[in-house]
Amino acid sequence: MSVPITCPYCFAEMEDDRVLFRSDRVSAREQEIIPDEFDDPEDFQARYRGADKEELLSRYAEWAFFSERDPFKDPNDPYARFWNQYGGVTTERDSFEERLGLLPYHRPVIDPSNPAHRRYLKEQPDGSVFVRNQGGMVTQLTLNSGESCTCRVCRYCHNPLPDGYGKNPVKSIALVGVTGSGKTVYLSQLLKRMGDYAANVGLDVTAAFRSAGEFQRENRITVGRKLPSPTPFQQFQQPLFYELVGMNEDGERTTDTLVLYDVAGELFEAGNATYLDKFAPFIKHADGIIVLVDPMQLESVSGAGQLGWENSPAAALDAIQSIVTDDRGALGCTKPVAVCLSQIDREEAQRVLSGELRHMLNARVEPVADERGLPRRVFNAEQHRPIAEKIKEFLLENQPSLVTKLDMSFPNHQYFAFTSLGCAVEDGKPVGPIIPKRIEEPLYWLLCKLGLLTSNEEARPDCPKCKTNAYTYRLPQEERARRILFKTRCRSYGCRRCGKTW
Repeated sequence: MSVPITCPYCFAEMEDDRVLFRSDRVSAREQEIIPDEFDDPEDFQARYRGADKEELLSRYAEWAFFSERDPFKDPNDPYARFWNQYGGVTTERDSFEERLGLLPYHRPVIDPSNPAHRRYLKEQPDGSVFVRNQGGMVTQLTLNSGESCTCRVCRYCHNPLPDGYGKNPVKSIALVGVTGSGKTVYLSQLLKRMGDYAANVGLDVTAAFRSAGEFQRENRITVGRKLPSPTPFQQFQQPLFYELVGMNEDGERTTDTLVLYDVAGELFEAGNATYLDKFAPFIKHADGIIVLVDPMQLESVSGAGQLGWENSPAAALDAIQSIVTDDRGALGCTKPVAVCLSQIDREEAQRVLSGELRHMLNARVEPVADERGLPRRVFNAEQHRPIAEKIKEFLLENQPSLVTKLDMSFPNHQYFAFTSLGCAVEDGKPVGPIIPKRIEEPLYWLLCKLGLLTSNEEARPDCPKCKTNAYTYRLPQEERARRILFKTRCRSYGCRRCGKTW
């Protein structure tokens, strides 16, 4: 039975037995098969008269098949076509292979369905050339020469698929950093502590592909070291893959794949619409979105407001809504959206936040423990809701257009605030100590919304009309009693967005 896979790069769909593979075997750069006195294989074919001619030609064909090749030298190569949309430069890295002098995307690609390729593959006992895992999913090929090829690539864009990608449910989150919001720093700090953050909600996490490690190496955050540069907005950054493992209520092991997409905020600036169109699929296909907002864009924080409306958070949300709904849909974007004030430790932000909110944001995110004191798979909504309400009050006073945009067009949203550093920055370098505060909370909320965590807050039903519980509230007790007293239908809930009761 085939396993359906959706490529996390081009979003094409395929069965697991239709994927391609990068070859583990790569020929030596210099061929020593055709004698030097011949100009090329054609010259050898025409003039050589030795009895071993066919054997030498076969060996040369095998050498050529496994030779290293640069996909960017062929404009029709699927890998080159994909990356040419993003400046013609791939961000795929493999530090280990590069030290050996080989780029991972220079490995030849093998198509098991191609008879010319199949001749180099070992047949398996079932008559196919595929090696499958215990679940029956295609995971590798074996060459006749003995090497195992385990790097699967998408059939349509030739980008790499992490080991086992597709065997577990996949949830993806797009991280959108409005210009100057510190998204790269946030993401680096989040990944650095991902194991601890996952453990605090009863999950075990494993990086499922090298891209997460490469991102951390290239964007290290340490005291006295220059902070990493912002994401180049024209380039597509490698998706970050994680496996989240936990136990459900029946004591059964569950595994989900989490994919994080890094989307540069400059894409939402005026004049970059062409580039934004190319990145739109990563927002459109995301199951949830994190939007980072620079507090300095608020007039009350900066004193003047550094950016005009066209580069404001509300404008970015306009673009996100348009992408997700294809400019249609009266309810706007129903995906869960976490709106986050970043860098709230800056002096300018601290000066205008209320003392109560500052105190709340300075506290750690408290895990919800079981009777043994172990963290449960629960988002601590009870702790977070008062914080969210205070942030909304603050934004209503200082950026009402943002709140209105969210209320009208993003019925499934929530407010967050955090600091990725928790220390001063001088000459672009953190002075330390680096103590992030509450950076994990938006991720917890989204994992809850996507069904990977539960909530310790009373469950509220979705509004029958709006199809979301973002504005659901319980009707006052006296209203419910009055309805019962006068023998009208008892209605327990209301929706602040549309006014419906039920």
